[in-house]
Amino acid sequence: MPTTAPQIPGTEPGILIEQIQTSSWMDADPTVSVIIPCCNGERSVREAMDSIVRQSFRRVELIVVDDSSSDNSFAAIQSFQRHDEQFPILALRREGSGGRPGLVRNTGIAKARADFIVCLDADDQLLPDTLERMMKRAGEASGTRPVVYGAYERFGTRDGRWPWPVRPIEPNALIRQNHISIATLFAKPLWEEVGGFTGMKGYEDWEFWISTARLGAEFLPIPDVLYRVRFDSPDSVNHKAKRSHEWLVAQIILQHEDIYEPEEVQWAHEFLTAWPDAPPDPWPRYPRDTKHPLPAALRIAAWPGYYPEEEVLWASQWLGANPPVLRRGLHAAGVSSPRRCGIVSGSPRDILNAAEQDSQALDDHNHVIHPTSRTQHTDTSETTGRERSGTVASTAGRSPIQRVLFICHDFPPHRFAGAQLYALMIAKELVARGIQVDVFHPVFRGELGDDYRVYHD
Repeated sequence: MPTTAPQIPGTEPGILIEQIQTSSWMDADPTVSVIIPCCNGERSVREAMDSIVRQSFRRVELIVVDDSSSDNSFAAIQSFQRHDEQFPILALRREGSGGRPGLVRNTGIAKARADFIVCLDADDQLLPDTLERMMKRAGEASGTRPVVYGAYERFGTRDGRWPWPVRPIEPNALIRQNHISIATLFAKPLWEEVGGFTGMKGYEDWEFWISTARLGAEFLPIPDVLYRVRFDSPDSVNHKAKRSHEWLVAQIILQHEDIYEPEEVQWAHEFLTAWPDAPPDPWPRYPRDTKHPLPAALRIAAWPGYYPEEEVLWASQWLGANPPVLRRGLHAAGVSSPRRCGIVSGSPRDILNAAEQDSQALDDHNHVIHPTSRTQHTDTSETTGRERSGTVASTAGRSPIQRVLFICHDFPPHRFAGAQLYALMIAKELVARGIQVDVFHPVFRGELGDDYRVYHD
């Protein structure tokens, strides 16, 4: 018998309470459907909707999904509809999701008629030419699974705005650090292939990008600010997720166990056993976990802005003293599976020098070249478990360095741009030698002077 595709969560029959559309809805022929989930967003949802109506790209429909708000959000949505009857807007009110924005997005996407989807949080805004630029970039895709994203700037009651840089997507880095906003364009068939967003209470967008990458999605960046993200409100989606960071990271790991290191999977199982529900706020953090130091150090290195400075320093020192061997990775197009690679730890120039010398090889990808001496290595195989030092001779059967995980973070403000350029130069040299480079770009954290526009948390 033919199998039936599983029901995408958030699209179950009977979940909708009310549905109202503008007079122009039925006649519209959209190319892009914009989905805005809304829960108690009475004060900001109209501004988010207005940013869609003002788009220079006109073949758009707008679907706003109210998640059983306790304020007057749905009334605000309806009021906007009456003000802009000529724009195709569908307002939905659904049963409460229990704080799971992915399910609310799924409800809206299921109603979308366009081939491309863009999701926007109710407290954020698109710039006027965002959809036009995204569609143009999607047209440059080499396949049928484009994911188009850009930079964003933060706004709110705080003085000043901080642009968030666009970074290329490195598959191995994506599984530990997300820098793609939810306001990203993707094909609706890709959403169907993945099975929609999960019911996580945060980071569901990050999990979605990992899932799309595993299907071979083509990530296409636009190096300009395309949307504005509100960061000042303690009720914003970003602030709520940040308060439960490690709890959410553990859930992502367990949903993709095969691409994370065994130590990370074990930590995630134990953490969620101890905290099956969200930890209290303020939630406890256990970064200096003597039982699981590798997962802790990797989390802190990827998200330094989420941890105190002393923890960031500890993670940097631990990884320097214990260069890990990553044996798993993201199974995406162009990436071997499973991945077995060592990490060369040290300065960028150390890495480049090591890559130049075949004698500094990684034996079956399971040895590490230490920063103190490129003529040392550690045997981390399970059969010996011993450390031995000495010159690594060039022998048959040994492979030169094939992959480098490049972590560039915590640059001081006055050196930020120069450090990025230097990192890019080194990365290009490595790529030119046939080495695959995955890059972490954790952001600078700390106080900024008026003369600096550095990206930070």
